[in-house]
Amino acid sequence: MKIVFTICAIIILVAGITCCKKEIIPTEPPYIEQWWDEYYGTYTVFDTMNDLTYQMEIKQMERYFDGKYFKDSIEVVNFSNRFNIKIASPGFMANTLSLGVHHPAIDHFGLNWALFGTHYWNDSYDTLKLFYTLSNIAFYAEDGVPYYAVESTDLAVKIE
Repeated sequence: MKIVFTICAIIILVAGITCCKKEIIPTEPPYIEQWWDEYYGTYTVFDTMNDLTYQMEIKQMERYFDGKYFKDSIEVVNFSNRFNIKIASPGFMANTLSLGVHHPAIDHFGLNWALFGTHYWNDSYDTLKLFYTLSNIAFYAEDGVPYYAVESTDLAVKIE
């Protein structure tokens, strides 16, 4: 009887030790500020083609950790005084923020555009040069508006 009790005690002890293994949950490391965080803010933009000034905002939509890296999603509000652009995974390269191709990009009035070659080139973290091409060639008949295309360079100065 003593041997059966000892064997049962050993089995229960071994089962208890192996079954109660604490699950290791990976923790997110603390966020280290990245150089592209300096882009976030409000800008006064000078439209060099039309001699206009307007406000634009670059803001963070979401930051998440994928197990290895932090990734950002951003929104550019009132780009070219016409668009709100959302970028799921922006391309960041040494002082350049590439926003990609938006075809169609729908403006504040519901009209369709092709917005491409969009790049923000950073002189310093408070001044941006905006290079982009805007065209409605694929949509002007459908939208019932005159054809329009422009290659533009605007200057944005960070105000907050």
